[in-house]
Amino acid sequence: MKPKLTLYIGRTCHFCARVTDFLKTHPLEIEIKDVWENDAAKKEMLALTGGKTQVPCLRIDDTYMFESLDIIEKLKTL
Repeated sequence: MKPKLTLYIGRTCHFCARVTDFLKTHPLEIEIKDVWENDAAKKEMLALTGGKTQVPCLRIDDTYMFESLDIIEKLKTL
């Protein structure tokens, strides 16, 4: 069964760009939410992560990752 993937980003964050650039060449079924542009997405991320605001944030089902290089390495395995 495929995991449910959500990527929380900030539009001008260069760490987020690193992950979204990877996704351009490695397409996955992943929902991308910009927490800097969408207050509902920001509130959702804050509620799910216990108040953590760091982006990028990858949600894999109910697990969260916050470091861009770690996120890319994980995405390579999916």
